[in-house]
Amino acid sequence: VQHALQQVKNSSGTAHISSAIECLELQQEHRLHTKLYVDIMTCLTRIGKPDRAMSWFISAQNHAVKLDVWMYTCAISACAKSSDVNGACKLLEDMHRTGISADTCTYNAAISACAKGRRWPMAIQLLRDMQGKGIPVNTITYSSVISACDKCGEWQTAVQLLQEMQEEGIPANTITYTSVISGCKKAGQWQTALQLLDYMQDEGVTVDTMVYTEVIGACKKAKQWQKAVQLLRDMQGKGIHASEITYNEVISACAVCGIFKVTLQLMEEMRSKGLGVQTVTYSSVITSCEKAGQWQRALQLLEEMQRTGIPMDTITYSTAISACHKAGQWERAVQLVDDMQKKGVPANTITYNAAISACERGRQWQHALQLMHDMQEKGIPLNTITYSAAISACEKVKQWQMALQLLKEMQKKGIPADTIVYSAAVSACEKAGQWQMAMLLMASMQDKGIPADTITYNAVISACEKGGQWQRALQLMKDMQGKGVPADTITYSTAISACGKGGQWQRALQLMKDMQGKGV
Repeated sequence: VQHALQQVKNSSGTAHISSAIECLELQQEHRLHTKLYVDIMTCLTRIGKPDRAMSWFISAQNHAVKLDVWMYTCAISACAKSSDVNGACKLLEDMHRTGISADTCTYNAAISACAKGRRWPMAIQLLRDMQGKGIPVNTITYSSVISACDKCGEWQTAVQLLQEMQEEGIPANTITYTSVISGCKKAGQWQTALQLLDYMQDEGVTVDTMVYTEVIGACKKAKQWQKAVQLLRDMQGKGIHASEITYNEVISACAVCGIFKVTLQLMEEMRSKGLGVQTVTYSSVITSCEKAGQWQRALQLLEEMQRTGIPMDTITYSTAISACHKAGQWERAVQLVDDMQKKGVPANTITYNAAISACERGRQWQHALQLMHDMQEKGIPLNTITYSAAISACEKVKQWQMALQLLKEMQKKGIPADTIVYSAAVSACEKAGQWQMAMLLMASMQDKGIPADTITYNAVISACEKGGQWQRALQLMKDMQGKGVPADTITYSTAISACGKGGQWQRALQLMKDMQGKGV
C-alpha cells in the first residue's frame, strides 16, 4: 500500500496519476491502519481527487475501521475541495452523534466548504458553534468565514468580522485582508478598501500585488481613475510588482472615464516592462477611445490587433462599432459587422444595436432594417434599443408607415416600448404631416401607462401645427401643465405658430406673455 501511495505522489501527467490511483484502489479490499487512510485521503485531496478520497473513507467504514477526528477531518476537507457543503455538514453531525470531538482543523475544513459553496450564514454559524464550545478559533477560521462573506457580497459582515478578530487579538494576515478588500471592491466601497490598505501598512501586514490589484479594482468600480493610477505608482515606488492584471485594472478604470491618452500611455508602459498586452487590454483602450469620441484611434487599435495577431472578440468589435456610431461613421460600423462575420467572431445584441444606431444617425433606414433582418436570421435577440434605433432611422427620413409597422411588430413580440420608442414614432408621423396618427399614438401611450415627455408633446403639437389644428395644440399644452411636463422654447414656438396659422393672433400674444413670465 505504501508503495502504491508513493507512486501516486510521484506520478505526473493525468494518465500516469489515474493509473497509479487505480493501482492504489486495488488495496481497498484490505483493512488498513487508520493513519494510512489519513495519508491516502490527504494525498488524493491535495492532487484534486476529492471523490477518490471519499471512496477511501467509505472503504474504512465498510471495514469497520474505528473512525477518529483525523479521518473525519480528511473527509470534510475532501468535501470542501469539491464545494460539497451538505456533505461536510453531514460528516460534522455524524461526529457529534458518535461522540467524536471536532477540533479547530475539522471546523476550519467545514467552514472552507461553506466558503466554496457560497453559504456564508452556515460559515458564521459554525464559527459561533466553535466559540460556544470553547474550540480555539484562529486566523484560518476567520479568513475562511470572511471569504464566504466576500463571495456572497456581504462586505459589511466581512468588515465586522475583521474588527472582531482585532478585538479578540487574532492576527489578520494578507489573505484575510485581501478577502475583505475584495468584498469592498464588489460593492464599490473604494474608500473602505483604501482605509483597509492603509491599516495593513500601519500594522505591518504584507501588502502584495493581489492586495493592490483589488483596491485598484474598487477604485475602478467607483470611477476613481486618478486614484487607481496613483495606487499603481505607489506600489511601483515600494518595489511591489505590478502584474498584467494590475495594469489591466488601471487601464479599465481610466477607460470607463474616457481618459484615452492615459490608457495609451499605460499600454505602452506594459510593453516596455515586457508584460503581455492581450485582448482585454486592447478592449479597454478601445473603450476609452469610444468614450472620448476618438473613433479613428479606435479603428487603428483594431487594425494593430489584427496585424500583431492578438485575437479580437465580440467586446472589442462592439466597442469599435459604438465609437463609429458616436462619430456618425455608419459605413465603417456596417463594415465592422461584416468583418466580424468573415472572421467568425460572434456578434450579439449589443453589437447590432450599435451598428443600427450608427445607421440611424446616418439616416440609413434601409441598412438599419437589413441589420435587424440579419439579427432575426441568426437568432440574435432584438430588444427595445434595437427597435428604438430602427424607428428613429425611419423617423429621420419620414418613413412613418415603416416606423408604425416596427412599433406594431415589437408589441406583437412582447418587446416593451418606452417613451423614447413612442416619441420616435410620433416624430415620424409629425414629419409626414400625420397629425391624427400622432394623436392616436399619444392616446395609446396613455392607455399603456407610458409617460409622455417634453419631446413627445413637442412632436404631437408640431404635427397639429402642420395640420392646422391650433385648438388641439393648445389642449396639448394644457395637458402638459396638468401632468407637470415642462414646456420649452420649442413647445411655445410651435403652439404660437399653430395659433398664427389659425388666425388666432390674440392667443399667440398670450402665449408669448406666458413664455416670458415663465422665463422660457
